[in-house]
Amino acid sequence: MKNITYILLTGLAIVCLTLFFLNRNSKEETPESIEQIEAELLKKEYNQLLKANQFLDDRVSRLKTKVDSLTGLITKDEFLIKKLKEQQDEKIDKIKELTKEKNYLYFSEI
Repeated sequence: MKNITYILLTGLAIVCLTLFFLNRNSKEETPESIEQIEAELLKKEYNQLLKANQFLDDRVSRLKTKVDSLTGLITKDEFLIKKLKEQQDEKIDKIKELTKEKNYLYFSEI
């Protein structure tokens, strides 16, 4: 009986020590696994931000192209307006140079 008691106590001690060391090892691995999980989450977030950045870069590029096109059209329109204004000023100057009689004849023909 005494031998069985010692064997049971020894077995119980071995089981307790084994559980203690397993528990200790699992606690030691937990920070590493947390770091791994955090690293994976950061990689996923980085990839998402990279995709969003590429999308926004493409959008900025398209908008710059539109801005350049619109700037060209504005420049053409400004040039056209300037030419029309010069033509209008020339016509006004011609009318001012005419005498009253010529003005009367000019406008009566219309």
